[in-house]
Amino acid sequence: MAESETKRIPDLDPGDELALVKEFAGVEHIIPYAPFVEQTPVGFALSSLAGLAEQLGPTGLVFTSLVMIFVLMLFSKQLIILLFLTIAVFGMTWIAAALLTSNTVVKADYSGLSLPLIFFASMNGQLDRHWSELKDIIFMRDGLPSYDPVSIVFRFHGDSSASLSLDGFTRADFERLLLVINTYCPKTRIKPEISELSSSLMSRGSSTNAVSFTELWQQELGNRFSSTAFVPHESGDRLNDGTIRIIGQVAFGGLSAVYLAERNGKDTVILKEAVLPESADEKTRKKCIELFEREAQLLSRIDHPHIASVYDFFVENQRHYMVIEYIEGSNLRTYVNEFGPQPENKVAIWADEIAEILEYLHTLSPPILHRDLTPDNMIVSRDGSITVVDFGASNDFLGTATGTVVGKNSYIPIEQFRGKSTLRSDIYAFGCTLYFLVMGHDPEPFSESSPRQQRANVSEAIDTLIRECTKVESAARVADAHTLHSMTRQIRKDLS
Repeated sequence: MAESETKRIPDLDPGDELALVKEFAGVEHIIPYAPFVEQTPVGFALSSLAGLAEQLGPTGLVFTSLVMIFVLMLFSKQLIILLFLTIAVFGMTWIAAALLTSNTVVKADYSGLSLPLIFFASMNGQLDRHWSELKDIIFMRDGLPSYDPVSIVFRFHGDSSASLSLDGFTRADFERLLLVINTYCPKTRIKPEISELSSSLMSRGSSTNAVSFTELWQQELGNRFSSTAFVPHESGDRLNDGTIRIIGQVAFGGLSAVYLAERNGKDTVILKEAVLPESADEKTRKKCIELFEREAQLLSRIDHPHIASVYDFFVENQRHYMVIEYIEGSNLRTYVNEFGPQPENKVAIWADEIAEILEYLHTLSPPILHRDLTPDNMIVSRDGSITVVDFGASNDFLGTATGTVVGKNSYIPIEQFRGKSTLRSDIYAFGCTLYFLVMGHDPEPFSESSPRQQRANVSEAIDTLIRECTKVESAARVADAHTLHSMTRQIRKDLS
């Protein structure tokens, strides 16, 4: 594969940078926003009426009712007409408010934001705003910046603002909104600052929907601010003879990076980047390149509906890239952090799906090991099924050069830690992942996991499966993926 020069955007002022971004990001992002109708003025009025009984108390309520009955007897005809008119007005306004708040969208492209009509008043009648007009973004509760936010407020120059309820977005849609902001307006001021907000949220361990959105930002996008050993690509960079265009950074650190990208001007893909350390000698460098290309070729022949496809791989300027299918959804770690430990019937379904994927991979010729089978690398798709992503190929590639270990500490068996992965190493990671789904936290590293020891209500079948998969000694674990799939199939049937 011939190397080509990477075209980079030089350091520019925001206006010039946006002009260049326009060249590659002509797409308009449409992000659904559906705030609860209770949060509209009509909803506020009705909730106030609903709370009237509590405010008046039993005696006050009886007295008020008697007065109303007396007045109604004196002016029955007029009051009945007025009552029906009032109900009709409230009803029509309620319906209008429901329609208005359930079919709104936030639109964004290279030029700026377009906000829903419900913000007409607060935006001074100007709903379409250029990114340069955005002054700051504030996470708020009760009108003040908060570490426990319920809304995100966009403040623009000219004393206009839009306060969007976090509950008005799905997790995936809010992630897209943050990625759009991160891409088109990365220097926007955030209050509270991401580092402070993230630290507070992590220490408190809150699990509300509003907080989980902010945690998601920190987890998926906040990593862009961490120190790295190389300079990552920026929005608008072009690779592979211009066929790949970087949309935004998803995460990076050390000697690798992950980007959201555009392929051939139309398809959204994930781009994984790996960079060899400058200290690597020529022999190590050559071996790493061979390993990367060999594994990329192996992965590119995978054809499974629940495994993210590897479309291509290439080398430019000593950087190595893998183009991977973009799967829309939430990874299992984010999902569990948001919704808590999962019910066993759902865990059984997911376990069977993952086991079927492992059986497919392990029975290929030659077999393919995932090497990094963790909750972070499994996506809950829109239909609720599991798709496996992010194989350890590039991690293997880097590990050869740096001596690092593939996988997360809580999910790697002792033999993989020693650099001797086997097919049963994936089975160990599988068992650890099930433990996370059942318990809501990572298992102890390099140990046999038994959720039943901590929670008596965990079924014997699930506990046995996890224990048999996480035996410390490889030979004592479930023998192979075929046997594993047979076990999960039976458990799924029993728990359905």
